[in-house]
Amino acid sequence: MRQIEFHNQNTWFYLKLWLTCIMASANLTDFKNDSSHNSSTNTPSAGKIALELFILILTMNPIQLHSKKFIPYISEKEIDEAITTIANAINQDFEGKRPVMMGVLNGSFMFVSDLMKKITIDCELSFVKLASYHGTESTGVVSELIGLNGDLTDRHVIVLEDIIDTGKTLEYLLDVLKTHETASLSVGTLLLKPEVFKKKYPVQYVGKNIPNKFVVGYGLDYNELGRNLREIYQLAAE
Repeated sequence: MRQIEFHNQNTWFYLKLWLTCIMASANLTDFKNDSSHNSSTNTPSAGKIALELFILILTMNPIQLHSKKFIPYISEKEIDEAITTIANAINQDFEGKRPVMMGVLNGSFMFVSDLMKKITIDCELSFVKLASYHGTESTGVVSELIGLNGDLTDRHVIVLEDIIDTGKTLEYLLDVLKTHETASLSVGTLLLKPEVFKKKYPVQYVGKNIPNKFVVGYGLDYNELGRNLREIYQLAAE
């Protein structure tokens, strides 16, 4: 038999997706048959279950960035609810203190923008930039801090991140800020990965805890693509 070669990556992706649905449906059918052998209830065929699974996953609208597939993970509504929770807490904790909101670029720009719309107290806004990511892995190497201007002595500073995983970049930033004799240092993040975050400093404001999976969208990127997406997507299994 002649070997079939898939030159179209989308074709190969959907074939693997269909095969995965078939295997999952077969296992589910076997489980239902074993658990209901004394029942007269008809069990849907593996083929029907596979088709329903396939259609369900297709409606999730997977996207492709560079050579990798991503599937929807966190909706716009969930993002908005998480930001509202953070904003309400900051409004309560910093009433009358005029904090400096410090966004960490590039990833936090969408989060900070939407958060500021929900902040009702007097505050100031600043942005800094540093990075330790390349592709889907953290390099662990933090670049030089850029954009830290102005006198922060006796100011209440709230560092705002899009996502905190290992915490290496944030640790570097906090160490720098501690030398500025601030009145207080707080940290807010839209997403936190507790599994890999092993630093000792507290994160006071967390929108959502997530597993250690690579995510893009809503400011987060994969090699500079995906920041403009309105929802957050996770890396699809290959």
